[in-house]
Amino acid sequence: MQKRIARRIMAWILSVCMIAGMVDLSGFTVRAEDDRIITTVEFKDSSIVYTYNGGEIKPGTDDDNVIVRDFEGQEVPAENYNLIYENNTNASSGGVKARVTAAAKSGSGYMGSASAEFTIQPKNITDATDVTVTVDESISVTKPGEVRPIPTVQANGVNLVATRDYTYTYTNNNISATEDEKTATVTIHGTGNYTGEKSADFKIYRYDESKLRIVMSTTILEKGKPYIGDKITQQPIPAILTPGRDFQVFYGKEEIPIEDYYDASDTRDPLTDPNATTGVAHRNNHYAT
Repeated sequence: MQKRIARRIMAWILSVCMIAGMVDLSGFTVRAEDDRIITTVEFKDSSIVYTYNGGEIKPGTDDDNVIVRDFEGQEVPAENYNLIYENNTNASSGGVKARVTAAAKSGSGYMGSASAEFTIQPKNITDATDVTVTVDESISVTKPGEVRPIPTVQANGVNLVATRDYTYTYTNNNISATEDEKTATVTIHGTGNYTGEKSADFKIYRYDESKLRIVMSTTILEKGKPYIGDKITQQPIPAILTPGRDFQVFYGKEEIPIEDYYDASDTRDPLTDPNATTGVAHRNNHYAT
């Protein structure tokens, strides 16, 4: 109120002086009293932290955290301006921050615009329940050395991109010639729009092919079914062999469970169809043909 009175008094003094020829106002632009200027954009709560979420982040639209003021410091009603956003999707980096600009609407009685910057921080994947890391839980190898399964990382069900969104490292993933199995770990390291770490474990099984053998039943041998050594030949046999009844599969002295290599619902002949599951398969990744 005091500012308005002061402006009116000043306008009256200038008018008197102009009439008296004491002041030349020809170079001045006269602004209507009701045309107020937008001068500042503020955040109600500067402690609010905005975090990358894969979409646009819009303070003042998604929340009520933006205050727009005119040149007198008065709050400008939201219906008198539009909010415009820049750099408001990705996490802030390299000194580039997100920006919100309040621009006066035409015919609103306001003019001008003002902006404010805000920071979007990377999403921390460490405790994020919507970020998952999956990898083959068990892997079979025949030789010692490093095992490096490729992990799949998702956020809200969307696949993230390696090197852009994360990198990954392995721990304890080198199996030696004296080890039969071990547990290894792949760790995801967030980068770009992500930060923090998240891990997943997997099992490594090393087997010696020379220890894998098929033992035919006495009945099959008596019927003269063709086989060579411990391996069933690819020669046609009139009937599909039934595990347990016609043969057993061993790895060393340990018999391999039937469910690890045989699917009773598959009626294809494993001796003529390489896609048949009646054979030593890697369904559970412990063994391979």
